[in-house]
Order: sequence, then C-alpha cells, then structure tokens
Amino acid sequence: MKKYSGSSVEKLTRRQMMASSVLGGVAMVLSACGGGGGGDSSDGEIDLVAAYDRVLGCMSYEDIVKAVGVKPNLYDSGNTLKWGGGDYILLVDLINEVANSKELYKGLNKLKRHGFAEDC
Repeated sequence: MKKYSGSSVEKLTRRQMMASSVLGGVAMVLSACGGGGGGDSSDGEIDLVAAYDRVLGCMSYEDIVKAVGVKPNLYDSGNTLKWGGGDYILLVDLINEVANSKELYKGLNKLKRHGFAEDC
C-alpha cells in the first residue's frame, strides 16, 4: 500500500480547488449566456421582432406603445422612440406625432427598415 506524504495531499487539495474554481467560473459564464429561449417572452422580455410587425404607419404614440406592449425603455424624445430587448433594438420615428418610419436592429446590424408613405 502506497503511503501518501503531507505534500501530495496538499497538491491534491490544490488541484481540487483549482478544478472547482474553473468549473465554477465556466458555470457562471454559461449561466450569463441565458440559453436562448426561442422567442418566449415569459421572463418579461419584449418581443421586438413581433412588435416591429405590429407598428403601422400613421399610428399615434399611444397606439405604438400598445403595439409594442411597453413604453420606450431606451429613449423617448417625442420624435424618436427606442426599445431594447435581448439582442434587438426597435426604433420608431414620428413626424407630426404619428409613425413615419421603423427600424429593427440585431446588435449593430440593421435587419429591417420601413418608411411609411401614407398621408395621415
């Protein structure tokens, strides 16, 4: 039977501590990623892709807020409304207090833009 000296037990303990520290760090990083979720907004996150489709030309500020589901959470100047949720950003520009255009971004990439040509 092999007899362990005190120093080898300390090394084993250090290895275990290092391994648990690394695994703990990996677990923290993975939990911060969130895991996707497939569009379910049950955690209170705004579905800005669906909101983009619901915003129509000539909508008033109140109608736009109803279509999105919440007041702008990033910016509201009265002429520009901005929402953020997950990786998406939704911008709606107003002229004469009605929707004039809308844009949808994922990160820094513009996915969609639509300017409304209707006379309100």
